[in-house]
Amino acid sequence: MKFSIARDPLLAALVKPLGLAATGHAIPILSHFRIQADTHLAFTATNLETEMTAQVAADIEEGGALTLPARKLADIVRALPAGAMIRLETIGHQAKITSGRSRFQVSTLPADDYPLFSAKEGWRSIACTPDNLLVLFTHVAYAQAKGDVRFYLNGLYLTHDEEHLIAVATDGHRLASYQVPYHGDSEPFAIIIPSQAVAEIIRLLKDEASCTLEIAPSALRLTLSASQIITKLIGGRYPDYKRIIPASYQHQARVDRETLRQALLRVRIFSTEKLRGVMLNLDPGKITIKTTNAYQDQAEDVIDAETAASDVRVGFQNEYLLDALQATSEEQVILRLNGSQGPMLIQGLGREEHIQIVMPMLT
Repeated sequence: MKFSIARDPLLAALVKPLGLAATGHAIPILSHFRIQADTHLAFTATNLETEMTAQVAADIEEGGALTLPARKLADIVRALPAGAMIRLETIGHQAKITSGRSRFQVSTLPADDYPLFSAKEGWRSIACTPDNLLVLFTHVAYAQAKGDVRFYLNGLYLTHDEEHLIAVATDGHRLASYQVPYHGDSEPFAIIIPSQAVAEIIRLLKDEASCTLEIAPSALRLTLSASQIITKLIGGRYPDYKRIIPASYQHQARVDRETLRQALLRVRIFSTEKLRGVMLNLDPGKITIKTTNAYQDQAEDVIDAETAASDVRVGFQNEYLLDALQATSEEQVILRLNGSQGPMLIQGLGREEHIQIVMPMLT
């Protein structure tokens, strides 16, 4: 293999799959990029659950395939000056990298040993634009579970109805759902995308003008202008999330989102690792936010609210409320609830397509 390429486009390609290259893994080759040179350069990384390939144009004198330590290669390229030209050629089991007066020689591993995903059959295209997919994922990803024994919660649920593409995430304590218009075929599908793949997809979708989203019985493939990600899907049956969403609410409050967020941040000063709860007390025209920590320190903040509720008290995890507000862009938010034992709905004003549910802390 022998090629030359400018430093900046090479670095831009390397950082896309870099997060999937493991360090200190029991399988050493998983810390490597698989590099394929033919009509262009392709850099692939995998964690055996998700595989990503980034492509970039280069002056390729001799094609071929090899693997190189991913972070070492990225660090070398990052350390070179902007605009530098980089040349790579293989000499036996070594890759020689030169740029100006800089020289590096890095050991390779055989490309044939790299665990690429085998081709799936029965791919089905899902109609969706990059903007819609990005909006779906960014508005619900925060509510995914992390390391839950209920493995089907450790990802994002994607499905559709007659008119909407729907994304849902829940960890059992909060739930987020978002929907966008769907113009695909009516054949039903329901998949669970692993959380790390969701994070990588969100990162890749920014500034993309088009995409191709495809699903197979146990995999998802997203193809973009200069990259592709393939991920295994999580098996299992996703819970009926609609049962968690109340059909009606007894109380409602309209508040300024940033005012509420800043108040929650102020009372969080007294939070401890074990006690992160806040008590919301709704009264006509205001919401009082209180917290007490294990040392009996107390914090209280009062904000204006458009509400007719009277002496409605309910406790929540502060971080769950902050996460929901962070995922909302509207200046005004609507809070709806049914007393101290029921969940609370948080929605941006006029954004019926975005549902966020936070379960109360039982006292």
